[in-house]
Amino acid sequence: MTNTSDIVYEDKFLTLHSNGLLVLHGYWFPLGTSRNLSFLEIESITPAIESPVSAFGMKAWGMGLAWIWWTLDWGRTGRLVGEGMDAINRRTILVKTKEGWIQTIGTSCENVKEFLKEAEKLGLNVVQRNHVD
Repeated sequence: MTNTSDIVYEDKFLTLHSNGLLVLHGYWFPLGTSRNLSFLEIESITPAIESPVSAFGMKAWGMGLAWIWWTLDWGRTGRLVGEGMDAINRRTILVKTKEGWIQTIGTSCENVKEFLKEAEKLGLNVVQRNHVD
């Protein structure tokens, strides 16, 4: 059970709670329901700009060719209407989990820099070498 008073970051794609929970909105296909992911299940979080995903590896929702499970965001199809992959990778994060056969989850994030700052403060392993805008 989540409590709104412990939210440290929230946008339409994900919610980060100080109680050790990351909620990924639009995770389960085809219902679009959220998935609760305990911090104990998370190995690392990486901004996609650090390890860019190609147009062939990215998907609007579901399993991509790069063995990444993508949460729902039709905006990632922007690559089809002229938005470059660099822009899409800049607003995407990759969550590596310690579970299952699909161990990487890709999700959009409205403010990657703020989310990563809060995740790191909570003790999550944030893999970041370059500057994130």
